[in-house]
Amino acid sequence: MDLGSKYFEIKQFLSISDEKFNLDQKIENNFDSDNLKIEILGKIVQFIYYFSMFKNIKPFMNSVYNCIESTLDLRTESVNDFKELLIKNALMRFIQDYIDYAQLTQKTQILRLFSDSLDKLQIQPLIINLGLLLKPMYQDQEYLDRANKFQEVEISYSLNDDIEIKIKDAIDKW
Repeated sequence: MDLGSKYFEIKQFLSISDEKFNLDQKIENNFDSDNLKIEILGKIVQFIYYFSMFKNIKPFMNSVYNCIESTLDLRTESVNDFKELLIKNALMRFIQDYIDYAQLTQKTQILRLFSDSLDKLQIQPLIINLGLLLKPMYQDQEYLDRANKFQEVEISYSLNDDIEIKIKDAIDKW
């Protein structure tokens, strides 16, 4: 398979719009050889198919896509490291989202329980169990509206003078 067909498969499966889909640019910027790009895309395709049971829940698929993008921003030494990091990144993100959604107060105990599960369950049953837990969250319009207000925003600075540096420092401390 070529790169274009892999990108198309990912975009179609996750139902990502053309304007939001920039996986091709991230992979182009992070990996040199076409063989490596195809291997990485193969790992991404494997990963997204873990979520096939939840394919019709668009906000869930958007979250899966965001996990892929954020994992690509982290540099890895090998394709296998990338796959492992992708899975861990997604699971921890979804667990944290659920804890916030359910407004659970014993976060440390819950995270410990989930991290223990990582050692005991294979990835497919773990994702299915977690997905079933998350499904109501991604169908709750009030939660989705609230989450969209607080989406991650990347801010870049061109620090040309002392005032800009002071403003940046104040924002960072805030």
